[in-house]
Amino acid sequence: ELRDRFGELPEIVKDLLDYNSMAIVANKKHVISLTIANGKILVETPRGLFRDRNSQIPTSVARDGRAQITEAMAILNRYIF
Repeated sequence: ELRDRFGELPEIVKDLLDYNSMAIVANKKHVISLTIANGKILVETPRGLFRDRNSQIPTSVARDGRAQITEAMAILNRYIF
């Protein structure tokens, strides 16, 4: 709807929308904090720090912010209930 009204969105606006979408999903899933730093995606839930099936903290292979948000969203949607 924004694109229809205002035309092509600047990258910074797209990044902000992606970030807000992630924050909404995290809030609905009762995530206490979500941090992407030093190649790790730290998701803290009421049950503790999320770890994958191998008991490892998920890593991020992405270099840019939007791709990191996409990786974090995948974790939220796939593993956090």
